[in-house]
Amino acid sequence: MNRYVKVEGHTGFVRDKTTGAVLNINTNEIDRAVRRKAQRREEQEELKTLKQDVSEMKVLLNKILEATNGSNTNSTK
Repeated sequence: MNRYVKVEGHTGFVRDKTTGAVLNINTNEIDRAVRRKAQRREEQEELKTLKQDVSEMKVLLNKILEATNGSNTNSTK
């Protein structure tokens, strides 16, 4: 006895008779979805890294400005 039945009008989908869940059995579509998810995760990680880099650059620029302003103040006195 087959555990799955085709979903009428929707190729690539079956219904599990036991749980009633609708499952996608189109492997090409599943592979594309997995690749999209991996790419999104990669882009999120890249964005996180860029944000951290910009934050570090801001801290360094502030330190440079403080050092420059401090040395200018001392030399003009």
